[in-house]
Amino acid sequence: AISDNARVFRKLTGVKLCAVVKADAYGHGAEAVACALSGEADMFAVALLDEGKAIRTAACGKPVLVLTPPTDAEEARELVENGFIASVPDLGAARLVAEAAERRGGAAVHLQANTGMNRYGMNLSSLGRVCGFLKEHPAVRVEGLYSHLYTHSREESEKQRRLFVRMKEICGRYFPGVCCHLSATYG
Repeated sequence: AISDNARVFRKLTGVKLCAVVKADAYGHGAEAVACALSGEADMFAVALLDEGKAIRTAACGKPVLVLTPPTDAEEARELVENGFIASVPDLGAARLVAEAAERRGGAAVHLQANTGMNRYGMNLSSLGRVCGFLKEHPAVRVEGLYSHLYTHSREESEKQRRLFVRMKEICGRYFPGVCCHLSATYG
């Protein structure tokens, strides 16, 4: 059923699919869900580094984005060594990942934009500084920019989308063609 739902979703939207399997795939079993979605998902996302390690085999080589950013050099090193995509919500995390990437031969990141949820992510005024810093560190590949819709209110979601589009324009000046994703389960 999960695979069928993903197939229908992809057909309806015509966009790439990032399957979020955090919290043990919301209680459905992360490895089993990742395995079921490996033919449909373009990438996976988990909340924690250990969750990424747990689904590595079931993800069948697809990229895995770790939504929780690294808080110290050891976490950044583990993210990079394991080949996961790191989330970067601020200049501090950008520095940690850049150091690890330079030591380990490169790393992919997705920038976290705060469009109103206020859990993680940079605001509009800090995005340019973070992009400028990462542009100077070629071992870091900025592959994405993302945020999370925090309410099912259409008005609030549209407000978030407008802010995200502005952030996408800034990010695109530094990293043309970056993959941008903004959604939530109901999104």
